Amino acid sequence: MVSHSAWSNPRRAFTIIELLVVIGIIGVLVTIGLVIGRAVMGQGKQRATEALVQVADKALEAYYDKKGEGPADMYTYKNTVTNKTYEFALLDGRDGDNTTGFDRDKNPAFDSFARFALACKDVPDADAVLKSISDPRQVRSVVVATASDVGADTDLRSIEFIDGYGRPLRFVHPAFHGGYGPFLDQTKNQSTMNSTRLNKKVTERRGAANHQIEFRRSYRPFDPANLSAGQDVKTAVGDADEGICPGSRGYFYSSGIDLDPGTRQDNVYSVKPTFAYETQAFN
Repeated sequence: MVSHSAWSNPRRAFTIIELLVVIGIIGVLVTIGLVIGRAVMGQGKQRATEALVQVADKALEAYYDKKGEGPADMYTYKNTVTNKTYEFALLDGRDGDNTTGFDRDKNPAFDSFARFALACKDVPDADAVLKSISDPRQVRSVVVATASDVGADTDLRSIEFIDGYGRPLRFVHPAFHGGYGPFLDQTKNQSTMNSTRLNKKVTERRGAANHQIEFRRSYRPFDPANLSAGQDVKTAVGDADEGICPGSRGYFYSSGIDLDPGTRQDNVYSVKPTFAYETQAFN
C-alpha cells in the first residue's frame, strides 16, 4: 500500500509562459554573444588590415632609403633571352573605355600592389620587407602579365597583400593620383563631366605592340546609366578613392569593411591623402 505522504508533494511542471520566458532569455544571450563575436572579429580584421598597410609602407620607405626616390610610374621588365623590354603602369583604378561603358566584371581594377611589389624586386631591402609576410591568408601570388605578353615561357608573376576583408591592398602612385573620368555628383544625383580629368590614358609596352589604356579613377562608377536594374547609385562600387598623394609620395589603402574603395570613410590608409575640391565632402 502506497502511503498518502508519497503523493503529497508532486513535481510541478513548467508552464508555457515559463518556458517562453526561458527561451526568450536564451535568445537574448545568444544575440548578445553573436553581436560581441562579430565586433571582436571586426576589430581583428581591422587590426590585421592596419598592420598589413604599415608593412607595405615600410617597404616603400626602404625603397626611398635605397634609391632616394619612389618607384617609377612604369615598371620595366626585361626579357633576358630576347633582350626586349616591357612596361606596366603602377596604376590604381580601373581599365575602361568610354565607348563601351562601365562593366565592373569585365573591367577589373588594376593590380596596383602587385606591380609595386615587382618594382621592389630591384631593391632587396624593400623586397625583404614584403617577404616578411608569409601567411597565405595575407599574401598570394598573382599573374601580372601572361607569358605571351612578355615573350617568355612563363607568366610574369608577383604578389599582392590581402587585407582582413579578403581584398587586395591598393597602391597609389603620384603619377596617377586624383580622379579621372566622369563621376556622380551626389548633390544633383546626376553624371557630371570634368574635361580636365576625362580620357586619362597611359601606354603600356606588352606583347607585340604598345597598348594605350584609357583608365578610370573615380570614387563612383563610371556610368550610372549602366548599373544593374534596381541598384542604388549611392551604393554601387567605385573604381578608386580619388586620393591625391601627400607630398608626392605614394600611399597604400584598403577598401575597408564595405569593400568599396570609393567610400572613403572606412578605408584604411598608410597616410591620409587629400581629395579634389569637387569631392572633398563625399565619403
